[in-house]
Amino acid sequence: MSVHLGAGTLIENGSGEILLVQEGKEHVKGKWNLPSGGFAKEDEDVEETIREAAVRETLEETGLKVELEGLIGIYTRDAERTDKKNTNIIFEASRTGGKLEPNREEEILEARFFSTEEIEDLETRFDIDTIIEDYKKKGSDEAPVRPLEF
Repeated sequence: MSVHLGAGTLIENGSGEILLVQEGKEHVKGKWNLPSGGFAKEDEDVEETIREAAVRETLEETGLKVELEGLIGIYTRDAERTDKKNTNIIFEASRTGGKLEPNREEEILEARFFSTEEIEDLETRFDIDTIIEDYKKKGSDEAPVRPLEF
C-alpha cells in the first residue's frame, strides 16, 4: 500500500468562520477543502518540514501568510482515484499577512470564510466535518491531540 502525505491548515477569522478553498482540478472540481496539499512525494528529496509544507500550501492556494498554532489531527482515508491512502496532517493556523485571493495557477477557484452551518451544506473533500469537530474540542479532555509547542 502506498501513502500520499499532505499538510494543511484550519484558519478561523474573528467571526468564527473557517477558511475553505474551492478546488478546480477536474476530478474534484467545485468541492471545498481546507487549504492543503501534497508533501514528500516518493521520488523527491524532502527539503521542507511538514509544518513548512502546511504554511507553503496555504500561501500558494490563498495568498495568506500564516503562523501555525498547534496540531489539530492526523486524518487518513482512501484516495479518490487510486489505491493509495491519503494521510493529511492538519494544523490550526492564524493569519499574519497577505491578501485573500484564490490562486488559479494552483487550480483554486475561490477562497472564502464560511460559518460552520454554511459548511454543512457544501460539497466538501476529505474529513472536513471531523476536522472542524476536533478543532472545536481543543483545550478539552475530548480533544484528539494535546497542544504542541512549536
